[in-house]
Amino acid sequence: METVIRPGMKAILIAEDEPNNRLLLKRLLGRAGFALAEVGNGQEAVEKWRQWRPHLIFMDEDMPMMKGSEATREIQAAAAADGGSKPVIVSLTAYALEQARAAALASGSADFVAKPFRPHELFTVISKHLALEYTFREAA
Repeated sequence: METVIRPGMKAILIAEDEPNNRLLLKRLLGRAGFALAEVGNGQEAVEKWRQWRPHLIFMDEDMPMMKGSEATREIQAAAAADGGSKPVIVSLTAYALEQARAAALASGSADFVAKPFRPHELFTVISKHLALEYTFREAA
C-alpha cells in the first residue's frame, strides 16, 4: 500500500533491516505527521526512492543485499543523472566512530546519526535538512 503525501506533508523513507528499529522510527516519525515508507535492504531503498522520491531517507549502513553507503551512492548518482535535486540521506549506524561519520559523508549522505539514537537527535537532523520547526505539546 502506497503512502499518500498530502500538500505540505514531508515524506521520509526508512531503510533499515532490523524490524525493531524500523518500528521505533515509524512510531516516532508517524506521531509527528510525516508520510512514511519502509524497506529492509539497500536495493529496496534504491527502488523505493525511484518510485516515491521522499524528502529525506534514514539509511542504515549495515543492511543485506546492498550496504547503505552503496545505496546512497546509487541514489545520488541517479538523482544527478536525472538532473534532480540531491536527495537528503541521513546515515544510521551503530558505529559512532569518526571514521564511520566520514565514510557516510563521503558516500553522499547529508548527515549521520549513531545508534542507539535519541528522538531529539532525529528531529534535530530532520529540522536542519528540511527547514522544519516543531511545536511541542504536553502529553495528556
